[in-house]
Amino acid sequence: MQFYSTYYKKLASYEQIKQIGDKFDVLDANKDTALNKDEMANIFAGQTLTQEEKNMFMAGIDSDDDGFITYSEFIPTFVEFDVDQNGQISGEEFNLAKKRIDELQKQMDINTQYAILNNLSSTPAQKTAAQNQISLFKVQRNIIYAEQKVMQKEILISSNELKIQQIQDYISQNTLLEFEQAQKLKEIETCNLAKSVLLLEKDIVVKELNLENVNLSIITTQQQGGTQNALDILAQQKISKENELNISLKNLELYQKQAKIQNDESLITKFFIPEVMKENARIELDILYDEVQLLNQRKDLYSKVSTLSQTRAQMMIVWNQYLQAQTEAEKEILLQQYNDLNAQQLVQQKEAQISALKVELIDKQIQLKAVLPRSTQKPFDQVKAKLEAEIANLKSQIAALEPVSPWPIFPPDNPDGLIY
Repeated sequence: MQFYSTYYKKLASYEQIKQIGDKFDVLDANKDTALNKDEMANIFAGQTLTQEEKNMFMAGIDSDDDGFITYSEFIPTFVEFDVDQNGQISGEEFNLAKKRIDELQKQMDINTQYAILNNLSSTPAQKTAAQNQISLFKVQRNIIYAEQKVMQKEILISSNELKIQQIQDYISQNTLLEFEQAQKLKEIETCNLAKSVLLLEKDIVVKELNLENVNLSIITTQQQGGTQNALDILAQQKISKENELNISLKNLELYQKQAKIQNDESLITKFFIPEVMKENARIELDILYDEVQLLNQRKDLYSKVSTLSQTRAQMMIVWNQYLQAQTEAEKEILLQQYNDLNAQQLVQQKEAQISALKVELIDKQIQLKAVLPRSTQKPFDQVKAKLEAEIANLKSQIAALEPVSPWPIFPPDNPDGLIY
């Protein structure tokens, strides 16, 4: 099981490969054209691994399990661990490597439990215990993996920030021609764009980590014989975390679509662009505007469902406190808190329902725009009429649920409500 078969593969440039070759020669202290575990551990300059970590590290990179790392095995390993591709394994990258060792150890623990589960001589009790351990270890492994992704994004964000600072220093310390300065500013813009995407991606993996931590709480509560109330609270928390993750995913999708909108809007203002390309851009823009509207409405729905789940979890916590309260005064305070939360959740439930209907409404409106007379499913007029009826029905449902604003009360001597 190799690290670089589990994680994304990065392509090394010719210059990188040459640098990696030089590093291999430096690490190969006895010049036998292969690295043992002690030589290989020196890849982390200034950092040390325990003997157990060295063994586990070798298990993750030694593809033929011969106890040595050849040059062909070393290249993908170094490229994989040099996250920011600066030719050095930094302290942050060392910490990331240790996390990967932890994940590999957890995967080996899972494999051990599978061996028990699949062993014909294992008793039913042993198999049940093994199955429970597999469930627990898998969630723990997922948490370690999510932590690695967060660390990886942080390394890349820092790398972009460093590049931006270096370019800015270069501009301020040198007299540049106009085209040279424009080129440097373009490099800064590129780094800023990359950083923006990385921040959105980091937010996604943080939300994934939060969700996995709730999954771990659910597993441990089940295995420790926790109460149904505790499991119900965790179930609501899981719903909340799932919706927060969906919001982060939609934020990245919105960023990508907004970038495309900006590009297309710029395209149709250029004089030298052929009209046919501009027309295609206008068509695409119309589609993108609709998609952005739908994405924003979905985000609103996820947000409302997340808030609703948080309120319901809090209600369960307060009710449990009420049942365990010792005095009437405590019970009275807790009961008032519960009733206040219940009133909130009823409003939030209606808001979530309205938001869900609006998602469906926008989706139907987009479908109606896309219907063409040459539709092969049904005659055009029938498809159009069906969608229009569904849209009218959704609007009616939304109107029935949305609160009606009260009419303003005007003084008797000003019945028209005019302000003089």
